[in-house]
Amino acid sequence: MFSALLAVTLAATAQPAQATRAAEPNQVQGLTVVPGDGYATLAWTPVDGASDYQIERTPVAEDGSVTGAATIVGVWRPNRQINNAAPTFADAGFAPGNRFQWRVRARLDGTAQPYSNPVSDITRGHWGNPDVPGQGLRTQWETTLGAQYTNDVNEYAYTAAIDELSDRVRVVEIGRTVQDRPINMFVIGHPAPPATPEAVAATNPLVVNCNVHGNEPGDREACLIMARQLAFTDDPTTLGLLSRTTMLIVPTINGDGRAANSRGNSTGQDLNRDYSLIRQPETQAFVEMVRDYRPIASYDGHEYGNSNTGDLPMLPFGVRCGSGPAPL
Repeated sequence: MFSALLAVTLAATAQPAQATRAAEPNQVQGLTVVPGDGYATLAWTPVDGASDYQIERTPVAEDGSVTGAATIVGVWRPNRQINNAAPTFADAGFAPGNRFQWRVRARLDGTAQPYSNPVSDITRGHWGNPDVPGQGLRTQWETTLGAQYTNDVNEYAYTAAIDELSDRVRVVEIGRTVQDRPINMFVIGHPAPPATPEAVAATNPLVVNCNVHGNEPGDREACLIMARQLAFTDDPTTLGLLSRTTMLIVPTINGDGRAANSRGNSTGQDLNRDYSLIRQPETQAFVEMVRDYRPIASYDGHEYGNSNTGDLPMLPFGVRCGSGPAPL
């Protein structure tokens, strides 16, 4: 996604926080932390014979004093990346702008080794200058510092505000849920989005489909924020990409499930199991959108809130024109 491209570019030029002290046997050394947009990248020197690594995160104040419980937020395993000689871990799931301390420890055949020396840093805050029109918009999740997910009323107001303030954005309703909630889609291009589905299709558009499972809200919040980034960024690389293709973002395909915090829609149907028979209005709306706008690739967002699974628990799936997202 374009926001990930921006984050990678900024991370590559950031100065990482580091930890350096005398090592104990099998203690992780060289830990660094580089904040990104909504995540932080940890890297360290591998320990010989390590079967995996546990990543610990602790909230801290500016003076370094601990303000909350230490939590193991993820496990790095050798099958997570190709270059195991340079392990990295993308930590997410925190409220942006808060300060944390990280430690990493190796495990040898399941036996935990000493933690690395701690590294503290403040995470990157919410995207956008609050004094700049449009950039200063915030979701309910952002304004509550992660305490509340954005409800449907706040989503509609936020969506309408982006639509009104950005010439790059057109919001279209692609359908309605069983309980008659609108299924909105951001159509984003530079300097303006193409005027018709046929014109959008000619740009080889990309689509991001969010919140197919109502109890997996993290990607929905990310999609709402990404829409704001694309609508108001002045990054020349991103604007160049948006001048050649069109981004389609469906922030809440399963609004009824989100309202009920349920995996399925209001009938109990898992929408990712309905792309063959297409019995639900939500999947009908998405399939008709794919037919009309003909995206060449898709990100179908899911979330797995389990610290034993590894880093960045979002699962993307690609599609070609006329097909539905891969089921989970």
